[in-house]
Amino acid sequence: MHNEPSIEQLEKLIKAFKDLGGSDAELSLLTEDVLHEFLPETNKSIDKIFSKKDHESISKIKDFKADPKHPVKEAIQATWKKKRVRYPIIFVSLFIIIFGILNLPLFIAQLQPVVPEKKYELVKEVVKPVMDKSAPLEPGEVIPGGNFLVIPKIGVNAPIVFVQSVDEKTVQDGLQNGVVHYAYTAKPGEEGNSFITGHSSNYWWNKGAFNYIFANLGRMAVGDQAKIYYNGNKYLYQVTEVKVVPPTDVSVLKQTATPTLTLMTCTPPGTSWQRLIIKLDQVSPLYKAPVVVQKYRELPNLSQLPNTNSNVFLDWVAKLLNL
Repeated sequence: MHNEPSIEQLEKLIKAFKDLGGSDAELSLLTEDVLHEFLPETNKSIDKIFSKKDHESISKIKDFKADPKHPVKEAIQATWKKKRVRYPIIFVSLFIIIFGILNLPLFIAQLQPVVPEKKYELVKEVVKPVMDKSAPLEPGEVIPGGNFLVIPKIGVNAPIVFVQSVDEKTVQDGLQNGVVHYAYTAKPGEEGNSFITGHSSNYWWNKGAFNYIFANLGRMAVGDQAKIYYNGNKYLYQVTEVKVVPPTDVSVLKQTATPTLTLMTCTPPGTSWQRLIIKLDQVSPLYKAPVVVQKYRELPNLSQLPNTNSNVFLDWVAKLLNL
């Protein structure tokens, strides 16, 4: 024997089902067998639960399922047998299936999360080509320790004194120990004009090994060569110009865009009336000018400016005040 639920209990269950969104027709189909099991002899009780309209809906659904010759089913079958209906539906269905298979990667890509777009800016950058540090050495040639100017044609082999000032006394003191690299001009091998001066003559009572080091500098001609040993590297130069200028022509100190060398001494020898200028270009190592290239630089995706304050307490207060 089953414990038969009361009509009130069933009504409460049915009301709860309807509150969840179930229709009367769905409820009747799902619970009919259960109701008959628990209420085998109470068809009148079922009538109390379901309305006449509900019974009509249930009967129509049962008739449609049980009757293979139902007018609606026959109408659907008759329509499907028509080629002008069946073939387009089949064609469209096949097209959708094939299209979906062929474009499956597209659909997958569209489902992927969108990556934030990267931002770029166009910038100019100076690129320095790789150059040899030193000119090739001749057979048996050894780079000496220290810095030297060597001019084979006129027998010059003198140490280079690098002075830190252009005042006359500083230069004259440096000339006692070799040839002087003029302050604020380019160093050998660098972009710019490396300016070096030396004595062509001096008073005979002034003792020094370099009083006449540039006495024969006037014999230099275009095409002659000189070399400098500097910081363990060798630089080879070739004469491009020989000229005489007044002492006031300071344009010979002007810096250049490429590595050059300027040699200067007083002329005529024994006087300081004018200046003999020998200009040379660096021919080895071969100079390669920097190239300006344009590049796209990725901009950082920042959400806030960097924090320059290390005071944690103040950060906590700012967050508390929502500043």
